[in-house]
Order: sequence, then structure tokens, then C-alpha cells
Amino acid sequence: MVFTSAIFLFAFLPAALIAFYLFPPRWRTVPLLVMSSVFYAWGEPVLVVLILLTGLFTFWCGRRILGQPADRRRKALLVFGIVVTLIPIAVFKYLDFVLIQLHLQSLADRTHLPLPIGVSFYTFMAISYLIDIYRAPSLLAFSGFLTMFPHLVVGPIVRWEHIGPQLAAPRFDAGLFGYGALRVASGLAKKVVLADSLSVVVDGMFARSDPTSVAAAWTATVLFSLQIYLDFSAYSDIAIGLAAMLGVRFHENFNYPYISRSAREFWQRWHISLGSWFRDYLYIPLGGSRVRPALLWRNLMIVWALTGLWHGAAWTFVLWGLYFGVIIGLERSLYGDALAHAPRALQHVYGLLVPVLG
Repeated sequence: MVFTSAIFLFAFLPAALIAFYLFPPRWRTVPLLVMSSVFYAWGEPVLVVLILLTGLFTFWCGRRILGQPADRRRKALLVFGIVVTLIPIAVFKYLDFVLIQLHLQSLADRTHLPLPIGVSFYTFMAISYLIDIYRAPSLLAFSGFLTMFPHLVVGPIVRWEHIGPQLAAPRFDAGLFGYGALRVASGLAKKVVLADSLSVVVDGMFARSDPTSVAAAWTATVLFSLQIYLDFSAYSDIAIGLAAMLGVRFHENFNYPYISRSAREFWQRWHISLGSWFRDYLYIPLGGSRVRPALLWRNLMIVWALTGLWHGAAWTFVLWGLYFGVIIGLERSLYGDALAHAPRALQHVYGLLVPVLG
């Protein structure tokens, strides 16, 4: 079930909103969990069990972490929890990729596991919960947070510390509900009218074995860059709007990324929730930028290789991530000052070319 489908807009969403607000504020996580499970089971009738088991395990592990007085045991439980939480995404998303690299193509063809909807998003949310946990929520509240249908399929990657307190007793706010409805409507227009119209042109251009000219190649690349932004940001708009209609505020996930003036700024504006996740839970723990140059490059390569791999199980995605890692590293160490003092128009041209060429 996708946000733009008639069954979602005219059946599921009205039923979810009515059920949500029929319950008293403190119990509204109940219909949220039930409707989110229905939403997930619509596309994954069997694998819905996977996300529910992930929620049960993460909650149990979080309670165990909070119950341990010794820091060493808490850290061991945290590592254990993260490793176990990563098993589903490792098996379902990357097992085929690993088997192919080991030249076990026939085995990969036999396994060929289906990719669970939203597994990359809810896995990262579960890990961030284990890392950030400060107090024990109820199992119901945490399950509602993890399975909440607005963010489940394509994000944003929300965090417990931000969403959890809002789910304690979400109340109807007419202003927030109206804002959410407008945000959903604008997201639907961006997706259906703009992104889907562009996709017809772009798919046709990329379906050809070779571009007819240099201009055609550039046109296809630019239009694809525009299409993927409109498509992805539209889903984020809809997710933010749906959450607002349920009385919950999500952070923005896109902030006009194509007006950026550097690769670093682009990733501060594009898929913000993913970039901040890698920054807070991987880049900074590795030492961030406050290390000697060799370690800075190591940190950048690790983070950006994993960022690429998160997007897809293929070397093209890894190379795409490393492409940004190298450019951001060069901006930091080589030509960042010169870029900052360049004419503003030239900065914008550079900031646009980097992601488009990527």
C-alpha cells in the first residue's frame, strides 16, 4: 500500500484517523500500532512478524540495558543488541550481494530472499533507540513508535528521544491537523503531477542503449536528478503531513538541497535524517573531524562507504558513497577555503554539479 494509492487515501487513512481519535489520548498508541501493522501486512503479510519481533527484541534489550548498574555490562548488552538488530537487514538485504562476491551465484539464485518493506529505516530507528535510551517506555509506546506507518516505508528516520514523548498522549490540534493535510496534499501533487510525469520521460531516455547526443545525456541526467528529488521529498512531505494529522511533529528531511554551494552542504539538506544518523552514531564516535588528517580520511571513507551500502547492495552504491566521501574530504583539506571565497554563482554551479554527476 503506497501513500498515493486510492485504497490508502480513501479507505485506510480515514479509518486510521477515526480509530486514532476515538481512543483517549493516553491509549492512542493502540490504534496506531494496529493500523500500522495492517499497513505493513498489506505489502508483507508474513514479514510483518519481522518488524514486530524487532520491536519486542529491541524493547527487551533496552530494558536490560537500563537494569544493569555496571557500565561494562551495559556496553556489552548494547553491542549485543545492535548486532542482533542488524541480522535481518544483513540477511534480507545483503546476503545475495555477499554470495555473488564469493562467486556463489547459484546459491544466491536459490535463496533470493524478498526485501522487507522499510527494513533499512526501522533497523536504524531501533539502533538509535538502544543508543539513546535514557528511560524505559512501555512496550506499547515503543512498538507504536517503531511501526508508525507514516515513516515506515521511505522515512524519515525518526528517533525515540523526539517522537517517544509526543506519543505519550497525542492530542487533536486543529492547526496541526490542517497543516498536515496541506502538507499531504502538496506532497501528493509533487509526486503524482511532477515526479511521475518526469519519470515517463526519464525512463524513456535511459532505456536507450546510448544517448543520441551529449545534450541528450545531460538532459537525462538533470531530469533524473530532478525526478528523484521530487519523488523522495514528496514521500517525506506526505510522511510529515500524516504524522501532523496524528498530532506528532516530524523533523524536516529535505531543505532545498539543489541550492547548496558544496557537497557538504548538499548532505546537510538532502535526506537530513539519514545524514544526521550517520553523523551522530558513526562519524562522531569514530572521532569526527577532530583528529589528524589520516584518521579524518579514514572516518570519511567508512561513513560514506556505509552510506552508499545502506542505499543498496551493489558496488555502484558503495562507489557512489565514496565519491561523496572523497569530494567532502577534498573540500575540507584542499580547496574548501578557495570555494568559500569564490563568486556565489560559481559556488551554486559547483554545488549543483556535484550531486548531479554523482
